[in-house]
Amino acid sequence: ESESYQEKLADIARYRQKILICEQQIRQLSSEGAESAALSLLYRLKDDPVHVNLSRQDWDMLIDLTDVLFNQIVSSLTEKYRLTRHEQEICCLVKWNFTRKEQLAIFNNTSDALTKSKQRMKKRLQLDEKNDLDSFIRLF
Repeated sequence: ESESYQEKLADIARYRQKILICEQQIRQLSSEGAESAALSLLYRLKDDPVHVNLSRQDWDMLIDLTDVLFNQIVSSLTEKYRLTRHEQEICCLVKWNFTRKEQLAIFNNTSDALTKSKQRMKKRLQLDEKNDLDSFIRLF
């Protein structure tokens, strides 16, 4: 009975933590500042990825919004696999379904450079050759 009681207390603690996280996400979504700016930036990126130059602050907003709307994906992957900043940015764009062509324009990079970055990321995530990185991120 005591062991069962302890398990229930642990469950309650986990649920309280989830509630706190949900409340934080609701507060973030309710504030009109950063999220609306990040959404506006996403629209501009989708509309014309070649002519939108992202600052570090812009990336911070996009990564934060991605975390809020996609169950802390970037934070979880970073914590678990120690993603680099560029890998976090790739993750963000993949999660928002940016095409490879759009990703190349946003990063102002060559196809080979993006391929190498994704290969390094795939290795960091411990994915084998059969696993597709974009699919893994979209389903994570």
